[in-house]
Amino acid sequence: MPPKAKLPYRLTVLNHRQEQFVRNLLKGRTRTAAAIEAGYSPRTARAIGPELCNRPHVYRRIQELRAIVAQVLDSIPGIENSGDAVPGSHSKGHRHRSRDEQRVSDAKELP
Repeated sequence: MPPKAKLPYRLTVLNHRQEQFVRNLLKGRTRTAAAIEAGYSPRTARAIGPELCNRPHVYRRIQELRAIVAQVLDSIPGIENSGDAVPGSHSKGHRHRSRDEQRVSDAKELP
């Protein structure tokens, strides 16, 4: 009997820990904290967080839930959803400033 072939990610369903990981991300947790809270080992959480985000079926679920959160926010009168209100989402082109850029910025503020 031939060994069972692994299903490609696109055909798999999230297990309980993966679903918890996604929900923790949408609560605003870091990938490491989300993995630990989902039940992954603290020793491997730093590596498993980014790995999970790169799996197509996990990434799709993150996008699905972000879309649902955005729809709910859009339906509430008086709340303007810029996309930044959805935890775990970042606007395109966003990047962190380097230390040098921060030093230059801080120096400009000095008298």
